[in-house]
Amino acid sequence: MTICENIVRYGRKQIISHEQMKYHSEIFIYGWNVEVLNIRAEYRESRDLLQDLQDIREGITIVHTSDQEKRNKELKRQNRAKQKEKREKRLEQKIVKNGWDSLEPFSLDYHHALKWFGQEKIKALEKRHQKYVEEERNKLRQMSLFEFM
Repeated sequence: MTICENIVRYGRKQIISHEQMKYHSEIFIYGWNVEVLNIRAEYRESRDLLQDLQDIREGITIVHTSDQEKRNKELKRQNRAKQKEKREKRLEQKIVKNGWDSLEPFSLDYHHALKWFGQEKIKALEKRHQKYVEEERNKLRQMSLFEFM
């Protein structure tokens, strides 16, 4: 890494002249301006496959940070998908129980329903709401004395 840092520090002029020479005909003919904006030293983790295989033979568990980061990223993606699915299901149940008309036109639930479901699914949910209302009307329920007063 120190070699790379020294190249960045002391070899900047050679890098710039190399890039300008790469495009010298375009610079001369078309009047282009070539500018090198970012010269930096970067460290990337690499794997030693032979060492990894030898460690596996010896019974050592190998975990690379890049693999761990990929795994964490995949878990986050799965969790987000599950949470979105739960939110959609919750909004779906709300529409089935209360109806599409119960949502305020400028509410967040209204906009989410339009975005997530579309008009066709909203119509299907409204039909499910009508069935739900019918079932609730036909459901047996216990009468109370207060209803007679």
